[in-house]
Amino acid sequence: MYRNIPNNEKVVYFICSGNFLKIGIASQLKTRLKTIHTDCPDGANLYGYISAGEYYRELEAELHQRFSAFHYRGEWFFKTEKLLKEISELDKFTPYSLEGKAFFKQDINDLFAEIADLVKLERGDLPCNSVPTNQT
Repeated sequence: MYRNIPNNEKVVYFICSGNFLKIGIASQLKTRLKTIHTDCPDGANLYGYISAGEYYRELEAELHQRFSAFHYRGEWFFKTEKLLKEISELDKFTPYSLEGKAFFKQDINDLFAEIADLVKLERGDLPCNSVPTNQT
C-alpha cells in the first residue's frame, strides 16, 4: 500500500493536511502514516521524509526551531509555499509526492477500479474488445 517508504528506519517526516504541515518523527513510518491519516479529518498526505538514524529526535527539534516562524501548535505548522520550498531543499530530504496527492488516493482509486471490474464480471458485462465465449 505504501510504496517506497521505509518502515524500520528512524525518520523525520513531513505530512500535509489541509492548510497545515506536521513535522514529526517515526521509527515505523508506514504504521505512523496510517494512524495520522485516520486522525486527520481533511486526510493526510506525505510530503516527504529525512532518514536521520539515531539523531532523529535532535533533527526534529532543530527543524521545529528553524521553522518556528511558521509554527501553529505542537508539531503543526502553517503550510506555505515558502515552507514547502525550504523543506524540499533540506539535505537528505526524500520527496514522496511532488504533486501533493494524498498517499492513500491512488491506492483507493486502484481498489475501486478492481471492485468495479469484479462487479462487471459478476453481471456478465464485458469490455468492448472482449470476445464472448459462448456464441450462439
